[in-house]
Amino acid sequence: MEGPEGLSFVAKSAMSQTRFVREGLKRKIVLFVSLSTCVAALVVGGISGHAAYSLLRDRLAETHPLILEGSVGRIRQWLEAGRAEIRQMARSESLQAWSRAGLAGAAPVPGAGDPALTAILTDLHGLTRTFSSLVVVDGEGRLRASVGAGPELDALRRAFAVQDSTQAELLEVMRRAELRSALAGVSGLSLRVLEVASGEVPPAPIASVPLVAGDGLAAGSLHGLFRREGIGGQLRADLLGPSGNLYVADGKGRVIVAARDLAGGPADPLPAEVLAPLDSPELRPFARGDGRPAIGSARPVGALDLTLVVQQTLDEVFQPLVPALVRILAAVVVIFLFFTFLARRTGTAIAGPLAALSDAARRISQGNLDVEIPRPSRDDEVGQLIDAFNQMKERLVKTSRENETIQLALEKQNQSFRKANELLALLSTTDGLTKLHNHRYFQDQLTRELKRIARCDGPLSLLILDIDDFKKLNDEYGHAAGDEVLVHVAQVLKESIRETDLLARYGGEEFVIVAVATELDGAAVLAEKVCTAIAESSVILDHTNRPKRVTVSVGVSQFAGDRVQLFQSADDALYRAKAAGKNCVVSAELPDA
Repeated sequence: MEGPEGLSFVAKSAMSQTRFVREGLKRKIVLFVSLSTCVAALVVGGISGHAAYSLLRDRLAETHPLILEGSVGRIRQWLEAGRAEIRQMARSESLQAWSRAGLAGAAPVPGAGDPALTAILTDLHGLTRTFSSLVVVDGEGRLRASVGAGPELDALRRAFAVQDSTQAELLEVMRRAELRSALAGVSGLSLRVLEVASGEVPPAPIASVPLVAGDGLAAGSLHGLFRREGIGGQLRADLLGPSGNLYVADGKGRVIVAARDLAGGPADPLPAEVLAPLDSPELRPFARGDGRPAIGSARPVGALDLTLVVQQTLDEVFQPLVPALVRILAAVVVIFLFFTFLARRTGTAIAGPLAALSDAARRISQGNLDVEIPRPSRDDEVGQLIDAFNQMKERLVKTSRENETIQLALEKQNQSFRKANELLALLSTTDGLTKLHNHRYFQDQLTRELKRIARCDGPLSLLILDIDDFKKLNDEYGHAAGDEVLVHVAQVLKESIRETDLLARYGGEEFVIVAVATELDGAAVLAEKVCTAIAESSVILDHTNRPKRVTVSVGVSQFAGDRVQLFQSADDALYRAKAAGKNCVVSAELPDA
């Protein structure tokens, strides 16, 4: 086809083909960028959500053991205090005098009690804050006197009341007889958990001690029912959410007391999957009595076959994740829309020129930048397109080479900057000799910990360690040997402390340890461990290859609201340790002690 009509047909065909290439390329760019952005955003969002979930679960795994350890220790102290108090009551002059004379006397009128014994128990009960009730049972299983109040005491009195066995169920009669026999048969100071009234009140922890009659034989016993609110007061549930709770349960899972009141009476027995305590408490999921999924862990109290259980509902524990997941999802949507829009703009910007070059590219056997496309003799749109292609190709070659050179230079410079920054960061927080944290890093971290415990109201203790006779060692062996001793002591300290503790070189031959979530007694135990570990280790200092042992003195103090006082108390304790002969641990007294 020749003439104007033929040229018009060729031009229209070329334009149609160019438009097809341009639109197809733009769609591919938009689709590729959109899918890539969506996948990348979802992957990053998923990783962020999982990291937030793991962080929250790890924090929970750290909080539960701290709650359990503190509460278990306080419960043990409370029970031991009750054991000592019931023994002291039994040794009181008034009760011993009555025991020698009263237990051998006639039994009281049923329901009336012994007036003289009741008066004695009333006086003793007025002095105790450990027991809600005091009960005396003679050797024949009769209730001689009881004082106090509470559903446990009422149930106990009913168990000792005279009842027509023909009107009571056989199992109830047998259970009451067994209870009376257990209380009457006390042979020594003991702690136990009794089911006073099946289904009416929770099992009652009780302390018992025998009473000696005039002939020197045990003819009765004194029993103290522990105050449930007293045991509950040892449980710290303030670190848990509104649905969280701490339970003290017996071996059958029956709840004896809870940190927070149980609405509607005693709770159902706790499930076996959370009751079985392990050496290291683990978070274990279980279903609560109300059907809500929960997570908890347990630890044996070590007395009365009791178990301490901490639990929180899953919806409350992971509630903080919901806003984070919403924000992540919103960010994914925004990123997807932004890059889709950017892809469309980019596709529109680059698809047109690439479509125009497609006709010239088809005339070349290989799309190599080193190949020049000959310019046709006629000056038309095709020639202009080839000129534009050749010019663009030359600029691309030049730009590519320049970019490669610049990129190589930038990569080298960035590598130098990264190495310098890493070295600077390391030097700013690390002691060059011992490789421990330095004084500046220690002060910064201590500031953060003090702010944290101000919010959480948790304990924190400080240990200041000083190498004994370090100046003498330097004078005898030289400063190089002193440096070896510092490095050796630092290594032993790193191996002896816990992962949660903060260790730093405080200056000279002094080191500091911040024991997080640790009270003064626990910090003293840690100090003894560190002191022993250093004393039992040795280091070679001279050419004789003889091991040299060094010791440290340690001062321990607990934070009581004043940072300056924390250091002053530890320093004073350290000086007392030096004065006491060194190689020892001295704890500062608490301000309220």
